[in-house]
Amino acid sequence: MRKTLLLFLFAFISYHTTKATIVTVYVSGIGLSRPTVSATCGDTIKWIWNGATDSVRSTTIPGCGISWKSPIDASTPNFSVVVPCAGTYSYNAYVLNPTVTNYPGTINVTCATGILPVFKPEPELSIFPNPGKGSFVVSTNQTDLQSLEIFDLNGKQIFNQRIVGNTIIDLSSVGEGIYLAKITTWEGIITRKIVITR
Repeated sequence: MRKTLLLFLFAFISYHTTKATIVTVYVSGIGLSRPTVSATCGDTIKWIWNGATDSVRSTTIPGCGISWKSPIDASTPNFSVVVPCAGTYSYNAYVLNPTVTNYPGTINVTCATGILPVFKPEPELSIFPNPGKGSFVVSTNQTDLQSLEIFDLNGKQIFNQRIVGNTIIDLSSVGEGIYLAKITTWEGIITRKIVITR
């Protein structure tokens, strides 16, 4: 009996000390960074504007939830909702770019069981060979479309390309020197130094 009571107390304390997290979804002219996300009861879903003129509106939610509707644009760059209980929350992101496009999204919510959630690793970026003569392999752990930009030391953009996963880029027309590579992913921005030698 005492062992059962201790196990119950441990589970109760673990459940109530689990911290809520923020689940981020970027809204842009090409859609949602994560059309389907998982969350735990009490988590915050945060939509962040990533270009175009958008709005986020709930369509179907569990009975315990509150419906939402908010613009996501330059004047309202983010919007958040707390998901209070388990169930499936459906919503639409209406993107004006330049015509209205509807991007559906789903939030699957479960209640905590005392086990801490597994967090997604930070985005990774490697560029090789570095230093190199002009042909480089850009490798990331991201599987979504990403934006690669390369700048000189004066801040002038000299290269811009959309990439997915591992990509070979050709900088053979660029002079020797040190450059800054910037990749924008749905998870954040990563920067690396590139050295070109001849």
